[in-house]
Amino acid sequence: MGCLILFLDGVGLGDDDPLCNPLAAAPLPALRRLLDGHSLTQSAAHIGHQTNTWLQPLDATLGVPGLPQSGTGQATLWSGVNVAAQLGRHSGPYAPPLARDILQQVNLFKVVQTRFHRGGAAFANAFPPRYLDRLARGTARQSVTSLAAHLGGVLFRGHHELAHGQALSAFVTNEMWESRLGVPGLPVITAREAGIHLARLTQAYALTVFEYFATDMAGHRAEPDMADDVLARLDGLLDGLVATLDPQRDLLLVTSDHGNLEDTTTTEHTLNPVPALVWGAGADEIAARLGSLVDVTPAVLHWLALPHLPKGSYPLGG
Repeated sequence: MGCLILFLDGVGLGDDDPLCNPLAAAPLPALRRLLDGHSLTQSAAHIGHQTNTWLQPLDATLGVPGLPQSGTGQATLWSGVNVAAQLGRHSGPYAPPLARDILQQVNLFKVVQTRFHRGGAAFANAFPPRYLDRLARGTARQSVTSLAAHLGGVLFRGHHELAHGQALSAFVTNEMWESRLGVPGLPVITAREAGIHLARLTQAYALTVFEYFATDMAGHRAEPDMADDVLARLDGLLDGLVATLDPQRDLLLVTSDHGNLEDTTTTEHTLNPVPALVWGAGADEIAARLGSLVDVTPAVLHWLALPHLPKGSYPLGG
């Protein structure tokens, strides 16, 4: 049994209005099948779907004024600590020092790695050689999600793993590795095939995380063609995942850190809740535990039958 967290940067639950919400406008057949024909919008929330899919809105504001940001939002997601409240403000896109300190102490990746000697946590993203070199030198600029994985002692995957279907490009399919990164020779795969690879990786680990940040990039640029392409890749990925994961044993959780892509009337982040789309084994019970970003780590640990993270200096949910 494996838990997969498909982390989408910058995706909120917006209005069911195709004129301003790409998630309501795009076909997205795989996603709509999961939601019994609904789009990933607020109108589909709090419904138990026939596909054993639950969609819960998660509060990303965390009781702190201002627009939610990736730095504090992702740190909260991976620690179970309200980092924005501890800091007194939202911060991003990278981790402020307090967030780094918290993730060093309380970190979902870290506790799973500690509890499982083999098959613990996997960070599914593949990184190019020059990034892995900078990471080894301590000069890499890391998203908070990759920082949490790094602090948790999780393997960072590269060109070799990507070529053998044991990692995914951050853009889901592989062609951008040659066109943007100058790394040739990778197999051509569809987004659905990428989903199959990710599902197989999920079934080899207790916890697997894949970070898809192209959604936030598309939201900031507000370019319809880019949003359509980013969402089509996501939908193909989901199609391969659901076709390969075992809903009697595996759990899929799709979530985000803040709103952005769902509202084309602005290029900034939004105050909308973010989705927690839960499918598979125990989906109803896990969905019932989710109300804000603070709840994700404790819910996943519960599903894995692991104790909550040690509180240390930072009370869980504080």
